[in-house]
Amino acid sequence: MFILKFFKNYFDFNVTLLFLITVLFLYIDSKEYKQNGKQKEYKFCRFFMYLYTIIAIIGYILYLKLEI
Repeated sequence: MFILKFFKNYFDFNVTLLFLITVLFLYIDSKEYKQNGKQKEYKFCRFFMYLYTIIAIIGYILYLKLEI
């Protein structure tokens, strides 16, 4: 229940937008890491890029569902 209250009170479009901006920066960093041959850093950025995208989408959907 605490998690649902958190999403209802604090997770709105602005937070979703911040997550997606972070994903954009991680994407840019991952491209640079791949060009420089830094495989571990590339995989780290890609993992968190997908994780943040999923959190942003699920969080915003929960926020919309809880607002109704």
